[in-house]
Amino acid sequence: MGVNQNIILNQRGNVMIILGLIILISIVGVGVYHFGANKNQKIPQLTPTIKVSSPTPTIQPGANEYSPNELNSFPVYPQASFLNKEKQPPCEGEVSGFSTCGSTTYTWQTKDDYDQVSSWYREDKSNTDWKCSGGAGSYDGPRSASGKTTCRKDSLVYDLSFFADSAKTEITLQIPYR
Repeated sequence: MGVNQNIILNQRGNVMIILGLIILISIVGVGVYHFGANKNQKIPQLTPTIKVSSPTPTIQPGANEYSPNELNSFPVYPQASFLNKEKQPPCEGEVSGFSTCGSTTYTWQTKDDYDQVSSWYREDKSNTDWKCSGGAGSYDGPRSASGKTTCRKDSLVYDLSFFADSAKTEITLQIPYR
């Protein structure tokens, strides 16, 4: 083979490579044009769905709901989130001072400690004229305490309990059956 034949073969190879690239670019260009031509067409968006299997809580119908009228203007601690409403069965036999039998209980939870919550109610910081005083409990500090107090307004008398641990304080309002 001579030098001229090598040059011709190299040129043919280069031409084939260039033709291959042109064909490839044409195919890609047609695809881009075809799929991008209708800009007004909405392309459905797929969102992943993650299913988490967890136990279903057993909550009575309406247990996570209450109307402020049920509380007869009793103040709810401002930073508290509602947890539950529950109708307790009537009392039977001897009853402790912390019993909730024979009442409807409403429970809230807050990140604030026992001292903050207790003083808010005892000092009537809500300005609703509910007077909360007296009671019993245990106190090892603002993050480890429990107590029960009685709150009065006019002829209404409710019991209010606080249970504090390291992370939260639970507030339970106890309204006796009428």
